[in-house]
Amino acid sequence: MAAITLVSDQTQRAIFTDRRSALQRTVHLVVSLVKQARYSLAVFLHWHLRTDRPFKDRKLEWKPASDGLVVLVHGLGNSSSSWYSQLSLLSQYKTIDVFAPELFKRGLCSLEEAASPLLPTLLDYIQKNPGKPLCLIGTSNGGRVTAWLETKLREASPQTSVKVSNIAGVHLGSQRMDLLEKLKVSKWFYPAALRQELQYSSSKAKELLSSINTPLPANCAHRTYEFFATTEDLTIPDLDSTLPHINHDKTYHLIHGESHSSIVTAVAEMQIKSCYDWISLLSIA
Repeated sequence: MAAITLVSDQTQRAIFTDRRSALQRTVHLVVSLVKQARYSLAVFLHWHLRTDRPFKDRKLEWKPASDGLVVLVHGLGNSSSSWYSQLSLLSQYKTIDVFAPELFKRGLCSLEEAASPLLPTLLDYIQKNPGKPLCLIGTSNGGRVTAWLETKLREASPQTSVKVSNIAGVHLGSQRMDLLEKLKVSKWFYPAALRQELQYSSSKAKELLSSINTPLPANCAHRTYEFFATTEDLTIPDLDSTLPHINHDKTYHLIHGESHSSIVTAVAEMQIKSCYDWISLLSIA
């Protein structure tokens, strides 16, 4: 997997030329479905066999000498167990604090309802560790949450450097939600506010992207974005949603043969190394 450069037209539709043959695309799709099943089983087992308590059930205690905080926000209807690969890798870094919350209603609510409860915890860390950077990692709907948190920290803590690293994020909505709406079945699974927000190019999605792309306030610390996506994403097939146009420093990564969920483990090593290197660089500075 390598970093790529995408060009977007005026409607932010990502322009990506797929040069794979029909056979290659079919093989990648089949492989992704197998990996999806394997990943779902792994998450199920990690949740039911875990010996530690979820973050929401215990008091967070920051490390005495912390170099930075990594926040991991799970996707819609999922749990912090979806981060089992990232959490295992992060356990090797003794000076990095980790916060992997369980979202309100598992994220089956509006963006503000899911994201707002997390902000006080981030500000508590910042207050006790001034000047230390934050790396916000999200997947799927969790990508909206991390982006929302980044924009709020611009005013709440402008001196804090923030990196956002999102996997298969639904930044511009998904045409799959549009399809569920047309079939009139989405109301069976999602609350009204969420159905509206997750429609492709919804007003809420555009509002969030506009907030992200707003120039940083004076004296606001640096921002950087990183996006991971897969060509076999059947949940969010819109590359301009998973790899959105951002005015700040950003890196795009596109991978084949992974599903919307299995990509989380596929990119874990690269993602955590990237976040750790970024935190280490700022700690040295």
